[in-house]
Amino acid sequence: MRAMTLMKTLHDKDLVDYEKGWDGLVTGTKEGKVTTTPTAAWWTGTLTEEMPELKGKFGVVPLPGFTADGIRTSNIGGSTLSVPAQSKNPRLAWAFIEFLLTGKANQVSMLKREGLFPAYLPALDDPYLSAKQDYFGGQPALDVFARLARSIPPVEYNKDDAKASDIMISAVNGVMLRGKDPHATLSSAAAQIAAATGRERVK
Repeated sequence: MRAMTLMKTLHDKDLVDYEKGWDGLVTGTKEGKVTTTPTAAWWTGTLTEEMPELKGKFGVVPLPGFTADGIRTSNIGGSTLSVPAQSKNPRLAWAFIEFLLTGKANQVSMLKREGLFPAYLPALDDPYLSAKQDYFGGQPALDVFARLARSIPPVEYNKDDAKASDIMISAVNGVMLRGKDPHATLSSAAAQIAAATGRERVK
């Protein structure tokens, strides 16, 4: 409720820029419409590769929090590799995946080339992540992510996540795009989630 109210306040003060899709975000950033993007670590790769002219204009900080000791990082998604049952050589395919994802050098190479942040924790200790980056004004930007990655709170997914996610996306859109009241909208969303999942609503 506190976060949604703050987001609506930012909207009401005309401090939120709405862009359509990925291309809109990139273009909006290039044009100076977007100055802060709370997004994934790989955004650094997008900045350096697609917006070299903005060198020195960006820095990296933890996510905002309401308290000094609050959680300042998060994670969602991630990429998945799989071996189809029809594979002619599934053992070799699995060995390649293992080689690619559990090799420290490979993980750092993907970070250097594409901005893909390592999920393999030993790779976070590589000197490359603590080096100063010219694009970010000499800030060791990747070190911020490396430190935060070790404190991401665990999230347990369950069969009701998809239902709850759809309802919450609709609620957020209602507040941000149609000016609905945060309290009433989130209260309604809680009731909808309880009804859709059969779970007891916490008062």
